[in-house]
Amino acid sequence: MGHGNPAEIWDYLDLALLRLAKLGRKSLSAMEESATFYDEFFTDSDVAVMSSGGDLRRYYRGMVLRQVAWANMPTGAQVLDVGCGIGDNLQYILRDDATFFGLEYAERTAQAARRLLGDRAVIDVGSAVAIPHESGRFDLVLCIEVLEHVDKDEVAINEIARVLRPGGALILSLPYRHWFPYYFTAMGHLRHYTRTDVARFLDRAGLVLESHLPNFPRWSRFANYAYVTCRIYALMFRLLGRRPSPAEVRLPFGKRSLMQVLFSALEPLRQRETGLDYSALETSTFVLARRR
Repeated sequence: MGHGNPAEIWDYLDLALLRLAKLGRKSLSAMEESATFYDEFFTDSDVAVMSSGGDLRRYYRGMVLRQVAWANMPTGAQVLDVGCGIGDNLQYILRDDATFFGLEYAERTAQAARRLLGDRAVIDVGSAVAIPHESGRFDLVLCIEVLEHVDKDEVAINEIARVLRPGGALILSLPYRHWFPYYFTAMGHLRHYTRTDVARFLDRAGLVLESHLPNFPRWSRFANYAYVTCRIYALMFRLLGRRPSPAEVRLPFGKRSLMQVLFSALEPLRQRETGLDYSALETSTFVLARRR
């Protein structure tokens, strides 16, 4: 642990909690093919919680996505989510006057997105390095926590720029922290980014960084702790023959779930971080960019 400075101690706590959260799941290095890893990336419990809005970490990010996406979706907009996962990000930004598409690498995950979104979006299976759409088609592209998984991230960001119309918007999120090798293999990450990395990355692709979006750095860390706590309690209940999702775990007293109680306690911190100057934070890797 080196000198045991506070930041390093927090990182080791993150690593320990990640190991608990991913208990029993294979790492990327243990898989023969990355497609198999990503087909098994989301459990049925994950899909249930994420699609219901029960994971409050994703809910609050979804609210930021909705606000920014809707401000950049003209009437009749064409919208693409690259690496759409189970479709929960698209779910937050659906609007009747726009057409939505998702691109997902793993077939099983794409099927979950189709079940969630129905006929509200067209979900294709494919890779971010070869997006199956014509150049200049989209008014808005989302790419949320995806490019860190892609071997050729420069090719992928150039593909995203290609399918954006001139002046079209990109909402991009990339991970900043967690340098541990276990974290990389557990989550399928190949690299992480700083704010400076992101600005240069976008510029080389012909994209202009327009603004830094709220990613609630301290709140997100404690929110992850809260979520993992709920997962641990859910595992304990399974030993008793019950199978609640992390969002359904309830305390012996009161009507609210454990997750609601924990996130209510964190809400003042989230409110404070709403007003941060994200353009000045090195952890700001959640951005709005625009094609030149």
